[in-house]
Amino acid sequence: MIQVVDLDYAAAATVGSFIATGVDWRAAHAINVGRPTADWPTGRPVLTATPEIYSDWGIDIISVT
Repeated sequence: MIQVVDLDYAAAATVGSFIATGVDWRAAHAINVGRPTADWPTGRPVLTATPEIYSDWGIDIISVT
């Protein structure tokens, strides 16, 4: 199942921090989703056509190319 994840306040603040350091907003959202949380202790896999963007972030990537 593919799920589009909404940002709550805490996630939006984290994404905003990533964006402030120069990370593209789309990548920042995906990175936040892929990181561990209380509900997803190992993080969620991120589907992407550009897996190289996420290679330094330590999240699970599923390439769709």
